[in-house]
Amino acid sequence: MKRSMEDYETEDDEPWYDQQDLQQDLHLAAELGKTLLERNKELEDSLQQMYTTNQEQVQEIEYLSKQLEMLRQMNEQHAKVYEQLDVTARDLELNNQRLVVDSKASQQKVERYVSWHRNNQA
Repeated sequence: MKRSMEDYETEDDEPWYDQQDLQQDLHLAAELGKTLLERNKELEDSLQQMYTTNQEQVQEIEYLSKQLEMLRQMNEQHAKVYEQLDVTARDLELNNQRLVVDSKASQQKVERYVSWHRNNQA
């Protein structure tokens, strides 16, 4: 059953809608549109702020990554220096032990010489 526009008109040739209701609907639609535009602007501002924050965080991450890499390199260099120091300390300890042995041997030689010299003078 198809209806025509005449079906919506009253017998007095009045339209099926009230002019005042139409005005109120238009006003509500305008208010809704205005609210949606305001909300859209707020969302755009929020998105821009998030984008800016994101860019700042990306830069900070890049900076911190470079710092981390530099600290790792320094740590590796320090590890190499400590390894070299350890090798040098071991070498010095061995030299010191040899010198102690040599010193004791020399001390014994001196004591024998002094004893021999005393015995020969007596």
